[in-house]
Amino acid sequence: MESDYNCRWNDRNKIGQAMKKIIFLILAFLSGAGIICADEIVMRDASGMKGTVKEVHPDKILFRKTGENFDREISIEKVFKIKYDNSTEEIIPTKESVANSEIPKVDYIVNGKYHHVSTEPDFSSFPPASKVYHVGDWYNENGVEGIVVMTTPDGRHGRIVGHKEVPVRTSGQNGWGSIFNGDKSMPLGTNDKTNGYANLQKLRYFQSAHPKYGAEMYPVQTALDKWGPGWYVPSVVEMANLSRLLDTKVNYSGEVLKFKGKNVKWEKIIRHQAKEHNGKFKFKVYALTSTEDFSQGGASSFQSALYGDPQDPQFVVYKIYSVDMSKPEAQYFMRSKAQFVVPFHLF
Repeated sequence: MESDYNCRWNDRNKIGQAMKKIIFLILAFLSGAGIICADEIVMRDASGMKGTVKEVHPDKILFRKTGENFDREISIEKVFKIKYDNSTEEIIPTKESVANSEIPKVDYIVNGKYHHVSTEPDFSSFPPASKVYHVGDWYNENGVEGIVVMTTPDGRHGRIVGHKEVPVRTSGQNGWGSIFNGDKSMPLGTNDKTNGYANLQKLRYFQSAHPKYGAEMYPVQTALDKWGPGWYVPSVVEMANLSRLLDTKVNYSGEVLKFKGKNVKWEKIIRHQAKEHNGKFKFKVYALTSTEDFSQGGASSFQSALYGDPQDPQFVVYKIYSVDMSKPEAQYFMRSKAQFVVPFHLF
């Protein structure tokens, strides 16, 4: 009897030890895969990756991406910030910001005046989609979801919008409070009229050059960052193009069966897609964009009352463009009435 008891005890012991080993191996795997320790690196090109930060050096970061069993060496100059699994963030300053707290010199000042540019995204820098997409389709790849509003000719790249709007608060004139709550005498440099993704990279550059301003100083982009890497506030032309698209009728032949074969506005299709994926678009009057303008002097009396004497050489007028969604021609203005942002993403 005692022998049988000892055998059963030994068997239970062996089973218990085996279970412990299995649990240990599972935990080790999860930790190594970055599932337990979910750090995130956000690059200066607005892309990102999740995993575990192993070491941070002056010139590089050793990082193990989720699902990989080796450590990557990432150049510190390519990294905008590290988001640790304990909810803390570390913004990596640029060499320019370490040497000089002034705004880095980029392309927004030409001959002493604020200068706008119009560029297009380099879609070839993004991996091609797994299938051909069309306007109105629901996009769902690599953890990014949204409604396609523009594609390249091959349908493998394009722009999507998120499934819902993000409300904004416009404390301060012309949307300044939504974009940046810091010193109004400093332009952000988001001067691209056609490429909001480029404006995002310029905003990241500004952030890294001014590490004293935390994420709370950039309310809208901080809200979009919670959606994941790469979401951005559209440029004024991107938003105007969306407004025109919404007002355009089409003989629809896409994936939404409800509208197939019907002559319908894109607005109905996009609203339907948003609703089907637990979102909603109201498309209220003024939509905020990322395109800024910045000038000295020459203000209207209304602006003068808000900002001071326009004859003062230090007098500055800062504006953020908004798009009037109520007009089919998609007029855009320097407005303080912006009510929402439509999140954009490239693929």
